[in-house]
Amino acid sequence: MPKKLIMLSFTGFLSVSLCGCIAMMTLMAENAKAKQDLNVSYSQALDIVKGSLKKQGIQFQEAVIKKDIAEVRGRYTDEIGVRIFIRKASDTQCNIAVRAGTSDAGKKDAEKILQAIVSYSESVVKQ
Repeated sequence: MPKKLIMLSFTGFLSVSLCGCIAMMTLMAENAKAKQDLNVSYSQALDIVKGSLKKQGIQFQEAVIKKDIAEVRGRYTDEIGVRIFIRKASDTQCNIAVRAGTSDAGKKDAEKILQAIVSYSESVVKQ
């Protein structure tokens, strides 16, 4: 009986510890993103991100495009990994989230990339 109680206690402790680590990592990942809403359609947002990547010199690696969300991966200067998430909010609005690197320093790069995407979208939409 004591052996089962010890195993149950250990299992409970391990579960709580892992959940805490996962929650903390999720929170840190959310804070490392730069986000903004754009008043463009989902297909326009995909084209804008594609054009902006070329203009910024970000090396494209892969894209996973689904009905309402797309994830674009690339390489930025100094081989920093970049992930751009495009989420369809409505027929005329999308949410763009950019994550660069794995540290807090990457947030500055992510904000720079996002601002370049927004600037590019403004120049494309005006035409």
